[in-house]
Amino acid sequence: MIHSKGKLPFIVGGTGLYIQSVFYNYSFGTVSEDSEYRAKLEEMDAQTLHNRLLAEDPKSAKQIHFNNKRRVIRALEVIKLTGRPFSEYQVETKLSDEFEPLFLGLELERSVLYDRINRRVDQMMEAGLAKEARALFDLSLGDMPATRGIGYKELFQHFDGLLTEEEAVWLIKRNSRHFAKRQMTWFRNRMKIHWINVLEELTEEKANACISQFLKANPFDSYK
Repeated sequence: MIHSKGKLPFIVGGTGLYIQSVFYNYSFGTVSEDSEYRAKLEEMDAQTLHNRLLAEDPKSAKQIHFNNKRRVIRALEVIKLTGRPFSEYQVETKLSDEFEPLFLGLELERSVLYDRINRRVDQMMEAGLAKEARALFDLSLGDMPATRGIGYKELFQHFDGLLTEEEAVWLIKRNSRHFAKRQMTWFRNRMKIHWINVLEELTEEKANACISQFLKANPFDSYK
């Protein structure tokens, strides 16, 4: 719609999966579910599940972190239902012929990024994250996908008496840093992105130089 009006569209933000669903040949698939089989898998620990996936589909096991239990379970579920490796249903790496995008990414030195993540967690706690998580915990929503995310799951362990609040906060920071590292690795391995350090002063001259450098390495006929 935007392009048909002679305008240049910009997509800002979004997860890697969202970006790939727009620009790459991607299929979400139509494989059904097996709730009984999934319930059995839920009883297993993350490492056991990942080892099982490694034996049945090494390619998927390499792509899915063992701590991403929900994704590992889905992979095993698809394998059981279809008899085919889950990796066959994954995103194709070929860029769609419909687009000639210029991907720009912002990056920070790891030490700066990690410091900002730590401070952000402290700010979230000050803003009431523990109170919010407690309300969800009291409603017995621990099995909901949304409450398995970083921040909630660690505090739920605290409410179960498995961790002190200080230990839970430390884990939130550590798991957030690990997640950020995996995100960067994912983008670098899956997409051709020109990275810009956000701490450097980005003048118009530098911006033009970045774009020119990118276009020389990735020439597109539509860019003039």
